[in-house]
Amino acid sequence: MPWRDLPARRHTRLPGWDYRSPGPYAITVCTQHREWFFGEVTGGRVIHNAAGAMVVAVWREMATEFPRVALDAFVLMPNHLHAIVHLSSEGLIGNPTLSDVVQRFKSITTARYSTGVHEHGWEPYDRRLWQSSCFEHIVRGEADLDRCRRYIAANPANWDTDRDRDPDRPPSSP
Repeated sequence: MPWRDLPARRHTRLPGWDYRSPGPYAITVCTQHREWFFGEVTGGRVIHNAAGAMVVAVWREMATEFPRVALDAFVLMPNHLHAIVHLSSEGLIGNPTLSDVVQRFKSITTARYSTGVHEHGWEPYDRRLWQSSCFEHIVRGEADLDRCRRYIAANPANWDTDRDRDPDRPPSSP
């Protein structure tokens, strides 16, 4: 079954949880149609193109956009990113929601990518650069945080078997 024929993603939000609550959250954000816009993976390493470098720079800006957010492990793959975001332990008041952070990131990168399409010939996208939703995981404890960090760090080495990789594209070069 082609990936485009898969059923719609189910919601992963924990009912009743306030996503402004302090602590770490792991997220995965995928491009629309899992298109490869940000580079290639070669020999277990991600080689970003200009668009990928832009996305990495915008991600790093999120800590400036949201002073009560600290960034942790992060990897940008050709068609998705994984990251850990820490919301301030100073309390709910003043914290952005996790959705605020993700939506701001998507908004800035989409605007800059659109400029790249028009001014630098970057590959056009179909209506949206990013999927409308993302995967969110409330990190619970140090062991879970370490597991999420290891997963993110290992993602490039596991690219050829990654479920977020478009199965119609050939494997990356070793």
